[in-house]
Amino acid sequence: MPVPFNNFTYSWDFGIYASQRSAIGPGPHTIQFAPPTGTIAVYPRVLFTATTTTYSIRDTFDLQIRPTISIISATPIAPSDCGATDGSVAIEVNRQADACFELSLDGGNTWELENQLFFDNLSTGNYSVVARYCDASCTSEP
Repeated sequence: MPVPFNNFTYSWDFGIYASQRSAIGPGPHTIQFAPPTGTIAVYPRVLFTATTTTYSIRDTFDLQIRPTISIISATPIAPSDCGATDGSVAIEVNRQADACFELSLDGGNTWELENQLFFDNLSTGNYSVVARYCDASCTSEP
């Protein structure tokens, strides 16, 4: 965030995918981005301008905005017997198609191998499945 100086005006252009296209003032500004449905990702360029009566300063910030990762479905197969550990679950995830993701079966305390959608050797129990991109961004809700 820029440090405000006297006699400057500050403006922001967040682009067409932003919940608020532009803002005035040094910030901070809370903006949400929503790429169109069916896109892999969008790469908006945020433009910041600081202006005074004698000159103007411009800077840009390039962002990568991905679809929110979410769990679509979980299809379990129960263990064969009480106390057995031969149960499994297949997970379907809504995500950026070419992005690395991780799943957690314990609400985000531990994370499984990258891009894994099938888990076996599970015992009877409740599992809280969440997903995130491998860079730890955009964690889904359980």
